[in-house]
Amino acid sequence: IQGSSRPTYNQKVDLFSLGIIFFEMSYHPMVTASERIFVLNQLRDPTSPKFPEDFDDGEHTKQKSVISWLLNHDPAKRPTATELLKSELLPPPQME
Repeated sequence: IQGSSRPTYNQKVDLFSLGIIFFEMSYHPMVTASERIFVLNQLRDPTSPKFPEDFDDGEHTKQKSVISWLLNHDPAKRPTATELLKSELLPPPQME
């Protein structure tokens, strides 16, 4: 008899990926592949995302909050897309 130790895949995995993408959009272009690998590995730290020093400048406070929330290693503590959109961390939608 085989156990079902396979992790559950749901939309929360996609939101983790969104956190990585949002960071890359908010950060300056990385010059080398090795810099990108190093920075993204630091962000994936299981205890808490470690942001580069030049991202810790006070200008990115809301971005850091959103990214940290999205990169939470506990999927139960990660937001759903609806929770993210309704949060005070994002500006309200505007009609064009």
